[in-house]
Amino acid sequence: MKIYNHFFKSLASKRKLSEYIDVLDWLLNDNRLSTLNSKKKGKFTSMLKNYMKNKNIIFMNFDCNDEAEVKNKNEKYFFFYSYSRIGCEKIIEYIRNSIAHGNCYLETIKGETLFVAKDFNNQNKLVAIIRIPLSMIKYLYELYIQLSNEDIYEENGTNDDNSKKVLAKV
Repeated sequence: MKIYNHFFKSLASKRKLSEYIDVLDWLLNDNRLSTLNSKKKGKFTSMLKNYMKNKNIIFMNFDCNDEAEVKNKNEKYFFFYSYSRIGCEKIIEYIRNSIAHGNCYLETIKGETLFVAKDFNNQNKLVAIIRIPLSMIKYLYELYIQLSNEDIYEENGTNDDNSKKVLAKV
């Protein structure tokens, strides 16, 4: 059985805490997506889903209460959720809630650090089961920064290739 309340300790022991401090500050902030309009949130969602597809992360609606069936899928990466439609706000909320409520841990498989988590709703019903590369959480933040800065680049006339480096990381 994994211990779920040692996420920050695990980050520190893997020497990743300083690398993720800005990411976690953003992720745990209730206003984390307030600078993005609905069009940008749609773009964020689309780019994030493409990222998951490129990384072979199984992303699907699933009955999260059947954990045994989830385990039988035997996938390295997955993001199962209980709602029929999901956007960037919900994806980030699931990750944020699992961290804030201590329902996550880090796992290393073949040298890769994975973020493993569960999220529950107010009725204590399981609504998400997650196992993704830890680097995806950093990608969320980088993508947010990129989309937030797009307006600034366009206003200043600096919408060049250097301003799109994060988007090309996929």
